[in-house]
Amino acid sequence: MDWWQFVGFVEGGRVAGEYSLSELTRDWKFDAGGSLRFMVAGRIIRIDAAYGNEGGTLWFMAGQPF
Repeated sequence: MDWWQFVGFVEGGRVAGEYSLSELTRDWKFDAGGSLRFMVAGRIIRIDAAYGNEGGTLWFMAGQPF
């Protein structure tokens, strides 16, 4: 393992059927969580956990999301 990190995050947003600034800026949903990131053999491994008012989720990923 070359390195590791812990990253905290908070995110918010809304899904809408059409683009309307007034609709997209009301009734947002929020969540918060943390991520453990490791560099192993030149590859990034991520374990993300988040919890919001609609429940929680756990996500495992190898590589960058973009």
